[in-house]
Amino acid sequence: MTRAVTAADAAPSREEFLRTAARTCALIALVGAFASPIAANWGAALLLLAFALLPTARVRLRSVLREPLPRAALLFFAVMALSMLWSAASWSERFAHFWSWRTLLALIVALAVFDSRAWKLRLVLTLVAATLVGALAAWITWALDYRVFPIHPAGTVLRNGVTQGLAFAVAAFLAVVAALYEDGLARRLRIALVSAAVVLVASLFLVTAGRSAQIGLVVMGAVAALLLLQGRARRVALVAIPAAFAATVLLAPMARERFELGWKEATHTSRSEDGGSVGFRLLLWRETARLIAERPLLGYGSGGFAPAYNARVTREYTDWRRRQGTDPHNQYLWIQVRAGVLGTLAFAWFLFAAARQRAPQPYRAAALAILAMWCTTSLANSHFESFNEGHMIALLLGCLLARESDRADQADSARATAASTTA
Repeated sequence: MTRAVTAADAAPSREEFLRTAARTCALIALVGAFASPIAANWGAALLLLAFALLPTARVRLRSVLREPLPRAALLFFAVMALSMLWSAASWSERFAHFWSWRTLLALIVALAVFDSRAWKLRLVLTLVAATLVGALAAWITWALDYRVFPIHPAGTVLRNGVTQGLAFAVAAFLAVVAALYEDGLARRLRIALVSAAVVLVASLFLVTAGRSAQIGLVVMGAVAALLLLQGRARRVALVAIPAAFAATVLLAPMARERFELGWKEATHTSRSEDGGSVGFRLLLWRETARLIAERPLLGYGSGGFAPAYNARVTREYTDWRRRQGTDPHNQYLWIQVRAGVLGTLAFAWFLFAAARQRAPQPYRAAALAILAMWCTTSLANSHFESFNEGHMIALLLGCLLARESDRADQADSARATAASTTA
């Protein structure tokens, strides 16, 4: 009898330990995505290991694979694997480009283990705390005009301006969502979250050189207003958010200069000596569209874009347009040029499945708002696939869109208590 009780007690403790370890590793990987690639890699690897050792891993995986998002993720992952077959690149290049989508595996595991409302709040608090440290460092280096990375301006401390901006924007957004909609928070914590959001937004516009995140913040706010607000409050928010963005850009010197530079590069490309970042993107999109028109059904395979693109521009241009490219800086074009129509359809299904994924509010709305931000910024980048941003979106979607079993357990307990009291 004693032996049976000991074994019964040991199984839950092992389950609880490994579940906590997996969730902690997910948070480490998320913070590492914008702070340290080593932490991101190790966190994601240990997340998968802890999940594999869970006594309930098979049950959890079987349950989560009944949902639309993980099935769509596996389908897209399989399509990108198939695209290696018709590429002209070396097999190492083919695999490297395919393996950049490994974050989809972390997404599925996060959906399976992050089934806790309390841990979703811990995710928000962890993200806010980590980005506040980054914001403090950004302000200090900006004030001292000290460059942490030689190729990035002072004030950039988290990988690069785009990654830093996205981290600040997401953390500020989730801080506001938690402060307004999370039940049971102390008043001081709500005030602290809103104050942190103000600091992060100020850091985003005043010391961070990243236009994508600034535009994305507006997208997140608008989508959240559509999903969480109703009536007059929704209408006011949809007007106030873009108005506040326009006013902030006009008043913030760095943000205004970045947008003015982008406009200048876009309108004076033909007279520029190097095209600038925007001019180079315009060239990439135009030439990638030509490549797609030549092979629309299957594309050039995994790793096949760079050889095809570089051969074309080398052959046709003699000025700055001969510059070599490895990424068309548009996620949708990049998928189409490598995996053709099948890849584009599979990715569209993945996005649609994410929108259909059921999860409790407000975190479902928050996840869809973040997804809308990534879809928008990926018009000029490859944010679903690049290391930093790819890890961020996969882990955020997986953690925020996971079912909440602890809420279900609490509801069952409350109903049982009410029934016994009535009886």
